[in-house]
Amino acid sequence: MKLRKRQPSRGEPPSAWGGDGQALGRTRLVAAGDDVLLVTFGNGVRMSLRAASLLQEEGVSCAVMDLQWLSPLPLEDVVRHAAQFPAVVVVDESRRSGGVAEGLMAGLVDAGYRGDIARVNSEDSFVPLGPAAAEVLLGEQDVVDAVRRICG
Repeated sequence: MKLRKRQPSRGEPPSAWGGDGQALGRTRLVAAGDDVLLVTFGNGVRMSLRAASLLQEEGVSCAVMDLQWLSPLPLEDVVRHAAQFPAVVVVDESRRSGGVAEGLMAGLVDAGYRGDIARVNSEDSFVPLGPAAAEVLLGEQDVVDAVRRICG
């Protein structure tokens, strides 16, 4: 990995930081599709890729966007890509209250996105350990179910 050419000054947005390689504060599409854009990050990327593979067997084509950056949210990229899709599902492994999905959905609405928007999150709870995690954390099937709902 290449180092940035200069250190950012306090308050500069990531787009102004410069450097070589992947632009900081930008998203990347990790899978192409036409029907639904899945917007996610972290563990949600692999989960969404697996869900997209299952949905492809049903004839639903999902693109998967990796946010790669959460603060500030890369809303410009998200809005630009979302405009190409009739539906967006935000896949957020964090809790329903106070998660990244809230900011993404508000950003899409504020930007005038007119397609269908949905989110799928983990349950509001304390952070569970061991087998209890399976009871509240978001799973691949939750993503598949959310896409099925938004696609009718």
